[in-house]
This record gives sequence, structure tokens and C-alpha cells, in this order.
Amino acid sequence: MMLKYLIFFLISFELKAYDENDLLKLINTNICIKCDLSNADLGGRNFKGSNLQGSSLKGSILIGTDLSYSNLIDVNLSSAFIRSTNFCNTVMPNGNKSIEGCSNIEIKQ
Repeated sequence: MMLKYLIFFLISFELKAYDENDLLKLINTNICIKCDLSNADLGGRNFKGSNLQGSSLKGSILIGTDLSYSNLIDVNLSSAFIRSTNFCNTVMPNGNKSIEGCSNIEIKQ
């Protein structure tokens, strides 16, 4: 019985690994450099123009999230749930600019 509770505790801890202060900082300022947003639910939110350089979004939910015109240099996106996410003119972790989600007008030459 004790093992059952220990396993539940460890799984719960792993699922909620993000720093709540970091999440609030991102929501309020659109700037969160070197933040821990691991496993955070960012789905459906508008973070257009945000600066997340060096942050961890490992395992986070990015379904329907607007990250257009953002800075994601050195961001850890491993195991993130990415669907219908707008990365238009976003600087991706490798330094390349994305056109994913851009209209023809938004694609910069």
C-alpha cells in the first residue's frame, strides 16, 4: 500500500515540474529567460513576441499556442506536445527562423 502512494507521489511530482513563478512571469510580461516551464500547459495561449531564450519547455503542452515572432534560442522542446502551434517568424532553438504558421504576407524574405 505504501508503495502505491509513493508511486502516485512521484508521478504527480514529475507531471507538475514547472516553476509557477516562471509561468506567471511569462503570462504577465511575455519574457521568461532561462525559465523552467517543463510540463506546463501553455495550450491555446497567446505568447506572440515572447522571449523564452534558454528556457525548458520539455514535455509542455503547446497545442494551439501562438509563439509567432518569439525568441526560442536554446529552448528545450523535447517531448513537448506541439500541434497547431504558430511559429511564424520565430527564432527556433537552433537559431533558424521558422515560417510555420505564416501567411504569405508574413513570410519575410
